[in-house]
Amino acid sequence: MKRILPVYALGHLAVDFVCAWALFGRLSGTGQWLELALVYNFCAFALQMPVGILADRLGHNRLWAACGAALVCLGAVAPWSWPTVLLCGVGNALYHVGGGRHMLLESRGYSALGAFVAPGAVGIFLGGLMRGQRLPGVLGMGVLFACGLTLCMGHRGERPSPRDMSLPDRSALCRSAALFLVVLLRSLGGMCMVTPWKTGFWITVGALLGAAGKGLGGPAADRLGGRLGAGASLLLAAVLYLFPANPVCGVLAGLLFNMSMPVTLRDSARELPGGEGFAFGLLTFALFLGFLPAQWGLSLAPWQGAALSAVSGLILLPAARGRAPCTT
Repeated sequence: MKRILPVYALGHLAVDFVCAWALFGRLSGTGQWLELALVYNFCAFALQMPVGILADRLGHNRLWAACGAALVCLGAVAPWSWPTVLLCGVGNALYHVGGGRHMLLESRGYSALGAFVAPGAVGIFLGGLMRGQRLPGVLGMGVLFACGLTLCMGHRGERPSPRDMSLPDRSALCRSAALFLVVLLRSLGGMCMVTPWKTGFWITVGALLGAAGKGLGGPAADRLGGRLGAGASLLLAAVLYLFPANPVCGVLAGLLFNMSMPVTLRDSARELPGGEGFAFGLLTFALFLGFLPAQWGLSLAPWQGAALSAVSGLILLPAARGRAPCTT
């Protein structure tokens, strides 16, 4: 796990970088931007649920991730808009499911999962920042190709690890539904909330601290437990969101807001043993649902975003587990 985690994390950064570079750089000026963005997000997020079900049945996590990396590279060099959107979106979904399911199966704590998901946010930010610049895109595809090749070469030594998902009891279903709702509300707030402080230098700081929150959320939950490490962070973020004109409060709120991500992913998988890929995809489907209102033009005042964060924290406090059995 310690050897493969850096490959997955670097590949995750490269996947999201190349996707953002291709989409923002090549497609944002087209008249079909809204339709293309909707289809991309459907492929990248909603498709992770059926792909996760297949991965649970077939195993071979590294192969899923390697195939996803290859599709993203193909999409980035495709000459037309729709192939770019479809290949990058499906490739993104395959990579996330392969890497996420591997983390869920091979580690029992939250830290590895946080280290896997955090680089993606950095990749999206950098890809959008460097759109239209040829050299960074080529370098990103080179890094992604190398990571995908490494994962593919290690595929032969990997256990297939197909699983049969056991039927959850009523309490597990309730906790799964609560975690789904937390992610949905978090996505809705993050996508739709108006943030006046996001200008100039603070955009960069906010993006980097948001990514850091996902990474720090894992170790914090391993040390403090999922309830305190994630639920309390959402409540603290809600307080800071009430000061929308203050950029320091804004970036710290973003850090705290994102700390719950590895907790919701890990605890959802614990409620659905044998269905780790499905659990991962179920929560990314919640992310997609939270994206739709933003696509349709919904905007939320800062106090409304703060209310969503507070409600998410209150739901997560009883739904999250305590400390993980171990952090390896």
